[in-house]
Amino acid sequence: MEQKENQSINGKLPRQSGIEILRIFMMLVIIAHHYVVNSGFMDVIEANALSSKSVFLLIFGWGGKYGINCFVLITGYFMCKQHITWKKYLKLLLEIEFYNIGIGLIFLITGYGEYSIKTLAEAMLPIHSIGTEFLDSYLVLFLLIPFLNLLIQGMDERQHLYFMVLCLFVFTV
Repeated sequence: MEQKENQSINGKLPRQSGIEILRIFMMLVIIAHHYVVNSGFMDVIEANALSSKSVFLLIFGWGGKYGINCFVLITGYFMCKQHITWKKYLKLLLEIEFYNIGIGLIFLITGYGEYSIKTLAEAMLPIHSIGTEFLDSYLVLFLLIPFLNLLIQGMDERQHLYFMVLCLFVFTV
């Protein structure tokens, strides 16, 4: 029985534990960042930036943006040769909606959140704010993957280099 070089016996790609460990670590980094930024601790940091508590909080919440960038890079790594099916997209969308509605209900029941037509619409609509919400942007990126793959596969090495330099300039400068 002949097998492809990078495939296991059941036809699926083997797990890449190093990248999965990086993904788990980045999840923890993003959670720590949100904890520091959204919990009121920024006032403690601003009041006395050189105190040991402030330094600990700055170190603990250092990497939210890095974690997000790593998630996008990991997605690009795995999706550059994959085909996105409606089934995969729908599964991702339903998982996001399940947690979005579930957490929204928990907030509503506990009194932490307020009920309004706007919050209901935001909980029900999968994409409502691409410029400010990571998940909304991620869902759109997922839809664009087949087109981005065609673009990348159609480039030669020099065009790819120019494209990377252009993206680096646009997204950093």
